[in-house]
Amino acid sequence: MNNTWTYTIDVTNDDGTTTADILGGANTILFNGDGTLESVDGTAGGTGTTGSTAVAISVGIFNTGANASNITINWGNFDQTTGLSQFADDYSASLLNQDGSGPSALTGVDIDDQGFVTALFANGETRPIYKLAVATVPAPNDLNSENGNAYSLSSRSGDLVLTEAGLQGVGLIEAQALEQSTVDLSEEFTDMIITQRAYSAATKLITTGDELPGGNHPRQALTPHHPIDTAQTAPATGRGIFSCAPETNSAGTGCPLGVC
Repeated sequence: MNNTWTYTIDVTNDDGTTTADILGGANTILFNGDGTLESVDGTAGGTGTTGSTAVAISVGIFNTGANASNITINWGNFDQTTGLSQFADDYSASLLNQDGSGPSALTGVDIDDQGFVTALFANGETRPIYKLAVATVPAPNDLNSENGNAYSLSSRSGDLVLTEAGLQGVGLIEAQALEQSTVDLSEEFTDMIITQRAYSAATKLITTGDELPGGNHPRQALTPHHPIDTAQTAPATGRGIFSCAPETNSAGTGCPLGVC
């Protein structure tokens, strides 16, 4: 009969292995002369009732550790063209509904202010996969300051308390944001300018000292000419109470230093 069709269902798992004809029987679909659905697998229903086939996919077919699946194929209503039909025309699918999706690559993640981490897939599907918690301590001012703007618990800070964002006085989460710096830039620039000018002034003093007259001449050794006389009266000129022996300068001539 030209109005009778035979169908099979094959399943291919992830590694490419195909299990043919999992229904394992003579499965037929019969159409009326006007192209509407008459019966499925020998079972006909009243006008407007649905013809369907239940398909069970066992664990061994998946070979991935997934549980067995039960699928119901809805062929459409009997004696109506709302589903599968037969006409003298090329095959075409006029309506396709599904409640699942095929494998798709992960393209990114998104985090909202409530802490939900949502996975974004290439086929447009999204799925929440995790929820971040916010940790608080009874005494945050007693935390130990660590490198990298981090803190650790101390004996006085108390233990961590994990709470959902936005509850019990806990703030919200702001994703993909950097904490604003707590440094006062104007004050830091002022301190840097003061330090630079102080360094420049000290450098100028050293340069001026090196350029004073006689600053580069060799020093003359002073030799006491006689012991200190504590009873000697200092000259009126106030030069001191030492007399020094003549020394020889770099030119080889005598250089009496006189009273020093």
